[in-house]
Amino acid sequence: MVLARQLSIVKRLSMITGFASLATLALLIVAILSNQGLLSRNLFEKKVKVLNHGELTLLTVSQSNGEFVGGTALLLLDIKPGNGMVYIDTYPLAKIDTVESVRFANEIACKFSTIDCSNYDFFYKIKAGSAVVSGPSAGAGIAALTLALLQGFQTDKSVAVTGTITSGGVIGPVSGIVEKCLAAEKAGLKTVLIPSIALVNISNQTVSKLENVTVNVVPVTTLDQVFKFLTHKQLQTISKIQSFDKEKPIQKPSFYDDIMKGIALDICEDANLVFKQLATLSGVNNTEFFANTNNESFDKAFVNEWFLKNNTYELLNTSLQLYDNALKALNNSEFYSAASMCYGFNVKAKSLIYHYLLNKSLTSVQDLNLKGLRLKQLINNFGSRLNSKHLNTLLNVQTFLVVRERLEESAKRLNEFFKLVNNSLQNQPIQSFNNTNTSLIENASSFEALQQDFQSMIAYKLALAEERYNTAVYWYRFFSANHSGIAFHTEQQVLKGLAFKKILKAEERVQYLGLLLPSINDEALDLLQSAKILFEDNHYLLALFKSAKAEARVNMVLSTIGVKQDQLQALIDAKLKAAKRLILEQKDFPFLGYSYYSYAKFLRHTDPYSALLYCEYALELSDLSMFFQKQGLDIAKPLTVWFILALTFATGLCLGLFLAFNALLRVLKASTVRKTRANVKSKRVESSKSRRFRKPWRGSRRASPGKKR
Repeated sequence: MVLARQLSIVKRLSMITGFASLATLALLIVAILSNQGLLSRNLFEKKVKVLNHGELTLLTVSQSNGEFVGGTALLLLDIKPGNGMVYIDTYPLAKIDTVESVRFANEIACKFSTIDCSNYDFFYKIKAGSAVVSGPSAGAGIAALTLALLQGFQTDKSVAVTGTITSGGVIGPVSGIVEKCLAAEKAGLKTVLIPSIALVNISNQTVSKLENVTVNVVPVTTLDQVFKFLTHKQLQTISKIQSFDKEKPIQKPSFYDDIMKGIALDICEDANLVFKQLATLSGVNNTEFFANTNNESFDKAFVNEWFLKNNTYELLNTSLQLYDNALKALNNSEFYSAASMCYGFNVKAKSLIYHYLLNKSLTSVQDLNLKGLRLKQLINNFGSRLNSKHLNTLLNVQTFLVVRERLEESAKRLNEFFKLVNNSLQNQPIQSFNNTNTSLIENASSFEALQQDFQSMIAYKLALAEERYNTAVYWYRFFSANHSGIAFHTEQQVLKGLAFKKILKAEERVQYLGLLLPSINDEALDLLQSAKILFEDNHYLLALFKSAKAEARVNMVLSTIGVKQDQLQALIDAKLKAAKRLILEQKDFPFLGYSYYSYAKFLRHTDPYSALLYCEYALELSDLSMFFQKQGLDIAKPLTVWFILALTFATGLCLGLFLAFNALLRVLKASTVRKTRANVKSKRVESSKSRRFRKPWRGSRRASPGKKR
């Protein structure tokens, strides 16, 4: 009876294991098909029925006989299963800015959607009455229609949209709003969505014209607002947040403020020492200077004659103001802003100090060169230490990127310093300036003035290299943070693919900006070039980081096109809200993106353009998904290879389990046979023993032969 139960249990275990093996094989096949785009790549994504067709009315404006005339265009979109490709068909022709606008609008919509766009192809068609379709003003409508279909909703055909789409889903200004509204009225539409940022600078005459139209003119700021008016539904965010609460605070992990406070205090302590040295050399009385910074003539009474003679008073005043702002930021517990302000002060103040010492012969170029050589050794040692770190979490990845960036910039500025020093020691300052700063030659009135400027460049390069190295050392502390965040184990091959795609996208944006504003594209080009070099050297994480920053710079410039000075604060507000939304949606804390976000808030009133740049940095670097593939698994091998491996694994597993259980059954059977034989043998022994000791039989006996009875 016991044996039967054991055999029954073994058979059941065998069946369960067989089914588990088959289930494993099925999951592997699903993962492979998902990787090839044949199935949903995120098995746990929200199941939403993607609509395959939709249309939306766009508003256009053209010039005829010197006057603007409004019109309408029809936007058609077909979504089909595919690989994330975007196709554009316009009638009539489309200019390059329209093509780029469509691609960027598609990208923004996919970021807002809960659907993986890499599983679909998008076919856009724009039918307009003008000779050539141009301009990015259709961006908001394209993004909204794409998002609506991805989320499974049709759009209200009585609503029209005009506005550009910028990073973070912010709706940008367009021209000809009145003419477009009149065209919408003529077309029988009921509602027109226009960018709210454009209303800041609209004249009273324009407002009165808008009041006379019968259509309902609604100003919108973000893509989710456009989505709500078009679909009459609330957009569900990716992170399961039912509705975005603008007042909800960002929850920071405890380690962030602790470490950032320590960094700010240390950098500002360095600034305090530099401040005392600068005050001694310049003759500035600390208290009286800060009390009278708005009175230039009074301030100059406290300044050493050299600082006035060499036109360094403005730099001195700016650096001291940075120090004052840093102290205010520290008092308000804005630690990243305080650290940034103290860093800026240290660079400017140190460059003034080194320049003064060089000019007064209190130090020599050789002395500064020795200081630079010591710094070079420190950079090399610290770089080796950094490369040995194990990047096992997203926090470590972010820390590595920010430290490596500062370390590389320090090395770059130090190399520039050495070039200047070598030229100076060879008495060739003019030749060195041909490759360093041509404007200094043009502004220098004499060789003596040129030599002075040459000394200032040497001082500035060394000061910048020193401070970038110091900040790299301070930011290294985030490696010691007690934070169990999302694990990072992406393979190099996967990172290579991510970096390659990011570089291509950044290059597309940089080239687009170059077509519009070629003269202000240098910094983005430099970052992109650095990303390409890093990619060729197999530094894929750094290449990804640099290309993201290049794209952020381009987005900053593109976001300000058409924005007037009095519209900047409204634009910054919209960008800050978009960055906050993105930070709240992350499953792990994006401490680098949050740092840029907090600094943008700090600069919003005093330096709006820098605030916009840091908003763009926050938008780019807060999205931690940039470090991972969208697929559920990181698989980079072809389908046939993975299928063979999976089939081999599952077959071997099933065969091995079958043989193991078969052997177990044989062992149990053999054991049963042995026990049976032992029992039989035991019974025979007992039987023989019983016969041996049996009493004689008392019945009649047969007579012996030859014996008579």
